[in-house]
Formats: sequence, C-alpha cells, structure tokens
Amino acid sequence: MDLLPSSTCRYVLDSISRITHSFLCTRGSTVSSNYSAGLEKSELAENQRLKLPGNQRCSTITQLVLRNQNWRRIRGSSCLATSAALQIRHLPCAQTVHNLGVTALRSYLRYLLHQGDITVALAGCIPSVATWSLATTPKSLPVGTVQRVLEQQNQTTPLGRRNYAIILMLARLGLRAGEVVRLNLEDIDWENGVIRIRRKGGRWTALPLLNEVGEALAAYLHSGRPQSSCRRVFLRHRAPVSGFAHTITVSSIVRRLLIRTGVDSARTGAHLLRHSLAVDLLRKGASLDEIGDVLGHRSQNTTAIYAKVDLAALRPLALAWPGGAQ
Repeated sequence: MDLLPSSTCRYVLDSISRITHSFLCTRGSTVSSNYSAGLEKSELAENQRLKLPGNQRCSTITQLVLRNQNWRRIRGSSCLATSAALQIRHLPCAQTVHNLGVTALRSYLRYLLHQGDITVALAGCIPSVATWSLATTPKSLPVGTVQRVLEQQNQTTPLGRRNYAIILMLARLGLRAGEVVRLNLEDIDWENGVIRIRRKGGRWTALPLLNEVGEALAAYLHSGRPQSSCRRVFLRHRAPVSGFAHTITVSSIVRRLLIRTGVDSARTGAHLLRHSLAVDLLRKGASLDEIGDVLGHRSQNTTAIYAKVDLAALRPLALAWPGGAQ
C-alpha cells in the first residue's frame, strides 16, 4: 500500500475539497463544468490553476473528514480517496449533487496525477454512489401552501407579471422548467384555448389553456413583456433582451419566491410545483394514467412513484403486524 504522511494527506484532501466544494455549492458554474468535463486534457491542466469560489453555506469535504475521522489512522492513499468519497455520499444534498461530487473528485485526482502531486492513480479508488429505482418519495407542498405562494408574488411590475405567469404555469399545468423556457408565442392557440408543449425527446403535447393561466399570460404579454424579435414567450428583462439561457433561471424564480413566502421545504426548485400538482391530482381521485398525461410521461413507471404518497390507497395493502399490535 502506498503510504502518505499526514501533511500530504491534508494537502491532497484540501485540494480535493476546493473543487468538490465548488460543485456542491454552485451546482453548475462555468469553472466547475470545465473541470468536470476536461480536467484530463493536458492543456487545461497546464494552463489553469484552481481558483474556485468559496461558499460558507456548505461545509467543505476537509472540514467533514477532519471532524469525523482521525487522520493518523489513515495510512494509505487509496484509503484517503475512499474516505473522501464516503463523506460526499453522506452530505445532506440531492442525489445529483452527490454524483457531481464523485465525478469532480475523480477528475481532480486525475489532475493531481498529471501535475505530479501524487504518484498513484487514485481515480479508480472512488466508489460510485448507489442509486435505487423508486427509492425516494416526491417532495410536494400542500394545496394551501401553493396558493399562498402564488398570492405572495407581486404582479404590479413587468418583472412580477412575468414571474407570476411562470409560477402559475408550473403550479397549474405541471410543466418542467425546460418546457417553460422553450415556450414560443406560436405555441399558444388563443382561439381554441390550447397550449402546445414541447416535451422531452422533441415530443409535442397539447394542454388546455386554463382561464387563470391565460389571463396571467395575457397580462404579461400586453403590459410586461419587453419589445423584442425573439419568439420566446418569457424573456430576460435586462440587456441583452432574449429568452432564458438555462432552466436554472426558472428554478431561481421559484426558489426566491418560496424564501420570501417563508416556505421551508427540502426541495425549492421548479420541480417542486410539478410534484405538488401531481400529488394534489392523486388525492382528488385522478388515476395514474391521467396524471401521466398531464405531466407528459411516456412510461407508466415514471408516474408510479406518486402512488407512494397515496396513503389512503396504500393502507388496506399493509400486512397486519404480528401479534395484533397497531
């Protein structure tokens, strides 16, 4: 086993924590994307140095490991890498962020090997984060909370009218953030009361244009949308005036409104309102097939996750506890 002194262990882990911490906190910054996509390239490794933004909201990998482990007991470099990966797995964040952290850790270990800071290829020592199908339940908000969030949105300014229309489409139609971003002016059929949505994989589905949603869209288009030749429905209100560049913009609108409303939820992105609509439809008696049609699912297996939150339907299926205990 390749032995490392304690000072080297601390140096390697400090370096690992810088790039991993950036992934866990920024979740997709340009610098992080570059490191995850191409750190193995020699020109990137030679020309770029680690200058990653810090963030006090999340503990670094170094702090986690030094708090929970005695470094004097870690005698090998492979044990060092595996220990850091296990700390990533147990961070209180989403599965996607766990995978980003593991990917960043492997990329950075390859970078250290290329720079000569370590002499052993440790990337192969990093275990993958295990995932299981239908292992989690969808996070949702109560109906009253969704309505309170909608009422909190200011509609007196052009920006407020835009954000209200976006949040209303998420909450009433169950759209994904990407579907909101890709919505064009010609996708709204005002005469027939239909809105055409471009789903994943380029599929198109038609949803009814609810009165509440139509009024919010009309108010934004009439007295909120900036003048532009861009055909996107929702535009930036700062130069350059164009459609949203990324779905993170929609999620940020939802996240800021939830914080302003005082809603405490484990999930704060655009998908939270989509899950909330599906759970509400299920509790009102809608079938899984009907919910899948609204959400644009191609497979029933995708919609089946919502059956886990229907406790009234699941209760008769539960087996009796041995001994008759309740």
